Amino acid sequence: MKYDNAKKVITDTLREHPEGLTFTSLAEYVGLHRHTTTKYIYELMGAGKISQRRIGAAKLCYLRDIDEGSKESLQEVNSKRITRPKLTEKMKKFVLIFEKIKDEFG
Repeated sequence: MKYDNAKKVITDTLREHPEGLTFTSLAEYVGLHRHTTTKYIYELMGAGKISQRRIGAAKLCYLRDIDEGSKESLQEVNSKRITRPKLTEKMKKFVLIFEKIKDEFG
């Protein structure tokens, strides 16, 4: 991927995932190194196009300006099964721990 359109690819990917993506997941989807993706995320955050939310150690990125046609309520997004990229063993452990904590504290 060329770096000149990396910001567009990141925003397009976030538009497809209104539930939010972690920096690492976003890097896997767009095909860039995590550090490179992080650089562009911070540039887009500075421009006001992306916001982020911390959940434990993870940072989830969201697209700020979502078209009305693609906007979904948070309940609809949460009720859907989220498709995930291929997870490494370390990521699988993190997801299991996160889901356990989520179930415990609701």
